[in-house]
Amino acid sequence: MRNGYRIWSAWRTYHQANPEVYQWFVYLTLDTIERGKTTYSADSIMHNVRSEVKGLYPQSKDKYKICNDYVAFYSRLFAVDYPDHAGFFRYRQSVADQFIGPL
Repeated sequence: MRNGYRIWSAWRTYHQANPEVYQWFVYLTLDTIERGKTTYSADSIMHNVRSEVKGLYPQSKDKYKICNDYVAFYSRLFAVDYPDHAGFFRYRQSVADQFIGPL
């Protein structure tokens, strides 16, 4: 639990400082859904987010290095915010379940 709290705390700090990362995550996920996908990889979405924000902010080398541990938090937050699409991502057990809820 202690390590889980550390990861959650780091994600929350990052998320609050960089809300555009989640906005891109949502935008790209909804776009993927609109293109007809019924399930997809949250990891793939996050790789696309990294590409998009890096292109927009090329002068910032470290700001958009998004920790892979954060993907579980973003995918679960998406499911909470968009319950009609809660099954879009497949979930494995994660420390994110303790803080955002199991899906």
